[in-house]
Amino acid sequence: MGESETFYFVIHPKGDRSVVTVIDLAICMRYERSDWMAVNDEDFYGRDEAIEHARALAEKYKLRYEPFESRYDSQLNEPYNLTLD
Repeated sequence: MGESETFYFVIHPKGDRSVVTVIDLAICMRYERSDWMAVNDEDFYGRDEAIEHARALAEKYKLRYEPFESRYDSQLNEPYNLTLD
């Protein structure tokens, strides 16, 4: 599924208001948007723009940011920053 066939928005995963992440949704499935606890009504049509917005919200409101994982294409997943202590 190409980027022009999807849109992105920022959510609180599992309703946890201390965390934000980005979700992708097929445009034809827009009616499912209300199934998630969206941070706001803003939609993005570029993955990177949505990620940048989510990270800025996390920083501004001191929330934990979870890297983006595409529902449709794992090649679009944002890498996790792994650190070994």
